[in-house]
Amino acid sequence: MKTPPRTLLAALAGWLAASTAAVAQTTPRTYRWQDKAAIGFPVILGPDGRTGVIDVKNPYLGEAESNVDLWVGYRRKVFGDRIAWNVQLNVKNVGRGNQLIPVSAQPDGTIASTRISTPQTWTLTNTFEF
Repeated sequence: MKTPPRTLLAALAGWLAASTAAVAQTTPRTYRWQDKAAIGFPVILGPDGRTGVIDVKNPYLGEAESNVDLWVGYRRKVFGDRIAWNVQLNVKNVGRGNQLIPVSAQPDGTIASTRISTPQTWTLTNTFEF
C-alpha cells in the first residue's frame, strides 16, 4: 500500500471521522437494523368450533427498520498549543422523517396503534481540553 503524499496528510490533519460501532472505528457511519417484530396475532376457531383461540404460529409482523448515523469532527491545538479544541457534528437517523410505525394489530390484522419514528437530528458539540 502506498503512503499518501505529505501535502494530502497535511490537508487532512485534525479531521476526524469515526463510527460509534465498536467494530468499525474508522468509518464515518453507524448502521442500526431491527428485524420485523410481532405486533399482533389472529384469532382462529378452537377445536370445539365455537370459541376463539389466538394463533401464535402466524403473527402479524411490523416492518423491519434500519437507521444510519454519521459524524465528522475536527481537532486542533489553540492558544500556543496549550488547549485542545474539538468540534464535532453528529447526524442521527439520516433521511428519516416523522413516520408512523405500527406497534400493535387487531385480531383481524388492522393496525391498532402506532408510534412516531425518531426523526433526523443534528448535534454540534465543541470541547476544550486543558
